[in-house]
This record gives sequence, structure tokens and C-alpha cells, in this order.
Amino acid sequence: MRHTFSLASMLVATAAAIAAPASAEGSDQAAAGADLVVTAQRLTQRLQDVPVSVTALDSRGLERRGVQSLDNLAKYTPNLRFDGSAPLSGGAYNATIFIRGVGQNDFAIFSDPGVGVYVDDVYYARSIGGVLDAVDLASVQVLRGPQGTLFGKNTIGGAVIVTTRKPTDDFSVELEATTGSFSRADGKAVLNAPLANGAAAWRFTFATFHRDGFVKRLADGSDQGNRNSMLMRGQLRITPSDRIVIDLAGDYTRAREHQAQNNGDYADTPRQPSRH
Repeated sequence: MRHTFSLASMLVATAAAIAAPASAEGSDQAAAGADLVVTAQRLTQRLQDVPVSVTALDSRGLERRGVQSLDNLAKYTPNLRFDGSAPLSGGAYNATIFIRGVGQNDFAIFSDPGVGVYVDDVYYARSIGGVLDAVDLASVQVLRGPQGTLFGKNTIGGAVIVTTRKPTDDFSVELEATTGSFSRADGKAVLNAPLANGAAAWRFTFATFHRDGFVKRLADGSDQGNRNSMLMRGQLRITPSDRIVIDLAGDYTRAREHQAQNNGDYADTPRQPSRH
């Protein structure tokens, strides 16, 4: 079981665009590299102008690749190993991250990771609870190599920078439901609304994930690899002037799941879900 709560506020002189979509619909990341904007050096730069080894995915890139949680990034990022469960931890949300062979597989609370994870510039200091659900994200950047100069300690192997989508001046509602084998039932809802005649806006995100386990433990026949989690995130953006932006955000995640899948008899291979 995991309970996490974080609250962050940030006052910036100018609003920085974390990620911009590709110029051509359906183009791959290599073709869109000239237009993809990253903040790998604490500056807003085009991806091709950054002298750092970076893999960046915007919201459309994450959706096209079916990235449901951060550990799925390992499938699309060179030199990245991201396991959803630390060895011997028995949990499914304990991140084990290695970049170019540098990282930390000890999930103990007194152990510092070798790869830093940042969510909206807030540092996640421990591997426990570090496998975040990829819900309503603007971009994810994976920086390879030591990043201590700009991001501080515990980034010897690199850094994973997660940026959520911010409130906008437009009213919008987004709903998504996914079903599949093993009693899979996922739901997502996003509500965005302006306030004070455009001087402020708020955004609320809710998601729930459920799926039965698809691996049977040989010892007692219980299932492993199931999903049972819930996420809520609330954000408020205040813009008193064109040069000042104030962001307030709070998020809560709860996961109650069995042990992560291990060697055993596979009940079946999960089939492609149907999405509505």
C-alpha cells in the first residue's frame, strides 16, 4: 500500500513552455526534434540545440507509445533501466532506475537513489512510490549522465523530469475509459476551468486503474502483477500580470496491490485493451 502527498508552490518571473507539440501530425520524435522544447539545462531550448543526451516525449508521444506509468519509459529510452519493483521489496511501486549502469536498487528509506526523479521541479527523494502513473502529463525528459551541476545531488546516473499539464484559460472536460482482459477497468477524468476573468485557472485530474494479476505464484496459486491504484491532482494557476505566474499544486496517490510479478506460471498474456 502506498500513500503519498506533495504540495508545491512556485513563483517564476516568466512562464516557461515545458513542451511544444511536433509541427507535423504523426511525425516521429527524430523528425520533430527541431520543434520539441525541453528544459534539460534549466532553460527553454529546442531539443536539437541542447548539448546534453536527452530523450524527451511530449503528451502525444506518451499516448502514442502507450506509456501508462514511468517504468514504461525503459522501452523507448536508450541506456535506461526502469523496473517497477525493487528487488526483495515485494512492492509494485518501488522504482529501480539505472542510467548507463549507474543507479540504486536498494529500496530502503535511508538509501539515496542514483537517478533523480523530479515532478514539476519537486524532487522525489526515495524509490518507494517512485513509479508514478503517467496521467495528464505535458512531457517527460530523461537526462543521461551526471546532472549534479543543475539538479543537485543524487543525479550521478541522470535525471527523470516529469512535467504535468497546467491549467489554461479555456474550459474543457476530458473523459477516458479503458477495458481489457483480466477484468481491466481504467478511468480518467480531467476538468479545467478559468477563474476571475482569466486572471486564474484551476485543473483537477482523477484516475483509477484496476486489473487482476496475470502471473500465478507456484507456492499458493495467488496472482501477481495486478493493478489497483487511484490518483488525484489539483492545480491552481494565478497570473496577476504578464510577468508573474504563481502555481499551486497538490497530488495524492493510493495503491493497494499484490506482489509484483515474478517467475512463475503465466495465466495468459494480456491482450490489447479496447478504449472508449
